[in-house]
Amino acid sequence: MEEKFSIPTVAFIVEREDPETSETQILIQKRFKPESDPKYTGVYELPAGKIREFEDIRESARRELKEETGLELETLEITNTEIFEHGGDKSFAFIPFCCEQMLKGPYPYIGFVFVVKAKGEVKETREAREAKWVSTDELSKLIAKGEFHPYHMGAIQIYLNRKAKSNPGD
Repeated sequence: MEEKFSIPTVAFIVEREDPETSETQILIQKRFKPESDPKYTGVYELPAGKIREFEDIRESARRELKEETGLELETLEITNTEIFEHGGDKSFAFIPFCCEQMLKGPYPYIGFVFVVKAKGEVKETREAREAKWVSTDELSKLIAKGEFHPYHMGAIQIYLNRKAKSNPGD
């Protein structure tokens, strides 16, 4: 039997301030991959995509956010080291917001989630539809109803818990 490996991904919790209420909003979209992923087509997800071979994670974030949403990356919350070079090889270490992994399902994803801010106008893509900005309360309700892709539910739970701790009076 052939050994198989996980597929590395990058995902985004894109934040913005609601222009009317000043509350934090998060960008979500509906997954649309009827041929390759009929099971999860139509559920909400975070913007996300695959990391290319040897692609710097910061460049992957910039590229995937643009491909998935049409938005330009403004800020990427990341802690990273300098790039180390030795014998023609290059590497660096980084800390994302959190990591996520599918343990069972159609794809063996493992990935890095970043909290980002972006600029521009959101656009639909061939793999994502009905993008919208939601409050953290709306996001919690979608998670509770199971209307979100399971791959991102843990990352959103960590995000919402962190938000609740930083805003205990809300």
